[in-house]
Amino acid sequence: MLKIDSLSIEEERVFTAAAGDLFSCPLYRVKSIRGDFSGRVAVCGDDDVLVVGFSGSGLTCDEVQFLLDAVLKFHRAKRNGDDPEVAEAEPESSMFTAAGGDEFELCDFGGEDEDDEDDGNDDEDDGEVDEDEEEEAEEAEEDEEDELTRLVNAAENGDAEAQLELGRRCYEGNGVEKNDVEAVVWFSKAAKRGYVKAQYALGLCYYFGIGVQENMIRAASWFDLSANQGFPKAQNRLGELYQKGWGVEKDEVRAVELFRLAAEQGEAKAEFNLAECYWHGGVLKSSTREAIKWYTRSAEHGDADAQYKLGQCYFDGTGVKQNTSEATKWFRKAAEQGHKEAITAVGRQ
Repeated sequence: MLKIDSLSIEEERVFTAAAGDLFSCPLYRVKSIRGDFSGRVAVCGDDDVLVVGFSGSGLTCDEVQFLLDAVLKFHRAKRNGDDPEVAEAEPESSMFTAAGGDEFELCDFGGEDEDDEDDGNDDEDDGEVDEDEEEEAEEAEEDEEDELTRLVNAAENGDAEAQLELGRRCYEGNGVEKNDVEAVVWFSKAAKRGYVKAQYALGLCYYFGIGVQENMIRAASWFDLSANQGFPKAQNRLGELYQKGWGVEKDEVRAVELFRLAAEQGEAKAEFNLAECYWHGGVLKSSTREAIKWYTRSAEHGDADAQYKLGQCYFDGTGVKQNTSEATKWFRKAAEQGHKEAITAVGRQ
């Protein structure tokens, strides 16, 4: 069960959205202290909430509602000039908009339930609930400690999957202290055992300079090992390096080959990159038809850049029959992922 002291809420930036008219509203980042879930919640207009993005462990209906109400309490305190300390949140709204743009009914908090009538034993019942929650929390903590112990033992005994998972936890600060250098150590151990996902993860560390000094040559080397085993994310990343000439000699033909390999496995960003190659021409003969095909696949797989591009095509009638409602649909999907140009496009409609 979520508790107030298990949440971290901070104002991140102003989010521009559209609901009839263009307006701006504060965007809050909310995450659990344990690091098992995080999300961004915008509070717009008359305290309407918009979940811009949300990821992590599965939460119950009540827990999601509690999280949203906690953000509202925090927002109102800031707006009123009070100390924005999150107070106990009472369920208020029962609807929210998820990252995909669809509305979901969370729980029915309306009306009174006959079972909730005062029976004079509230204090006694609350005490029992508190004790049960404490016991459950203690058991959960013990289970997590046992799980972490098993994970560390497996990693130290050479289990590549466990090494990757331990590295991920070190990077995220999930159950252990956040330590990028230690994450790289465990990624390296698993990668050297030929574990494809670890090779990709280690390549990302060198690509972004996480726990190690940025090194595109080493990034390309690890991406290559992972790509050669057919891992689509690594194929796409390596393709981007060949396209730009970062860490490898520039080779646009090889880049397209890698994009296609990954795209044919349904890798959304690779589908977008392949669409761009068809759109702009060069190594591939320019083909609006092929570009639209791959933009569509990428957009359907959730890539925000592809969603925005496809929205543009429908808005302008380029490569497809002009369709403003279809354009708006794809602009909104991209905007809900925080795509700046898409947010502006939605606001102008």
